[in-house]
Amino acid sequence: MQKLNSLDTDLLRQFLRSCNAYRASMSLIEDNPTLSFFLLVTAIEAISGKIVKKTERLNFVEFTLRYMPEALKKEVGDEKLLSLLMNEAYNMRCAFTHGGTGLSIVSLPVDQSKRIYVKHYVDGKEVCSPSIKWFEIVVRSTLLSFLEQQSVLSAEKPKLAELAREEGIFYFKAAKPVQSGRIVTTEDLELDYK
Repeated sequence: MQKLNSLDTDLLRQFLRSCNAYRASMSLIEDNPTLSFFLLVTAIEAISGKIVKKTERLNFVEFTLRYMPEALKKEVGDEKLLSLLMNEAYNMRCAFTHGGTGLSIVSLPVDQSKRIYVKHYVDGKEVCSPSIKWFEIVVRSTLLSFLEQQSVLSAEKPKLAELAREEGIFYFKAAKPVQSGRIVTTEDLELDYK
């Protein structure tokens, strides 16, 4: 198993992107459930390709099933159904991304009735779609489970601090010499295209 602080910086960066996608999803869940659902799938996709390394769909499904807590798996009760739900979550993301199809109206009463999923028909084909609220719990729990399964090595230089510094550093060309220790303003920088 990989160690959290010994994870390469790219994997740690991807995990942080997963967390950002999850956070953004939560801010949209009431106002735009389709985009929220899309971002929930994206939250898993951002990290799953670094761990599983198969096709995008298999990365998503396998990562989710691997790191989903057992209590959530038992809640569904059937391994085949659980796999169908994860595949359908990915299908719903693809329908939005590639076809511009929004989340089915059927998902609203499913959430209101606090169900895990609903069986319905799309173009004559039986489909089991996960509820948004249940899927949100799956994504959050899966990401946390992944993180909990990593070991922390305190002897190594923390990479989270390194990534935080990267986020706060910008590179510009100085318009004129800048004295060390002095606050730099936009007047000191070459900002216009030349």
